[in-house]
Amino acid sequence: QLHIREPFSIFPFSTTRSVHADLDHTIPYRVNRPPSQTSPPQTRPSNLGPLGRREHRAKTFGGWQLRQPEPGTYRWKSPYGYTYDVTNGHTRRITEPGTHERTGSIVEDYLTDLIWSHRPIYVDLSKA
Repeated sequence: QLHIREPFSIFPFSTTRSVHADLDHTIPYRVNRPPSQTSPPQTRPSNLGPLGRREHRAKTFGGWQLRQPEPGTYRWKSPYGYTYDVTNGHTRRITEPGTHERTGSIVEDYLTDLIWSHRPIYVDLSKA
């Protein structure tokens, strides 16, 4: 059902096909959550989205934040404060108020290119 609704990964500008991606909880899975009659189960189509491994790492360790306001609509916030809406494999960037368009987007686009190039990211700290 989810692969039909989402043919591609839900990460901004992703071209990864969902059949090659892992299903990720958009609301983090809580291991010790007590069962409740009033709340829906944690693993359900409205709380899942396909993400590639590198995309999942960007979400988990890279500072990207994700919300799913409704099934099929994913709102991402980048570490630099930009917001992206991903729906049906299409990404639309929404600029946060007060951000500097040129500086932030150049850095962010560069980092996004590195994530999607599937090459390791190396940082030379000796020049820092």
